[in-house]
Amino acid sequence: MEKDYNQFDEAAEFIKGIAHPVRICILKGLDENGGCNVSEMVNCLGLPQSTISTHLSRLRSFGAVTTERR
Repeated sequence: MEKDYNQFDEAAEFIKGIAHPVRICILKGLDENGGCNVSEMVNCLGLPQSTISTHLSRLRSFGAVTTERR
């Protein structure tokens, strides 16, 4: 077992970044559906667009999702 915990900092930050029920739900939905748009997420999750956008922004900052503008 390693004593140098610093090597796990990046992984720990990523896990903390996705560790929110709404973010996990978004990731699960994206995985199951092969992606979707924010309007579909609003309808599915019943949350305001601004809330979903905030969560997506956090997920993007950790590299958990990518976006595509159409």
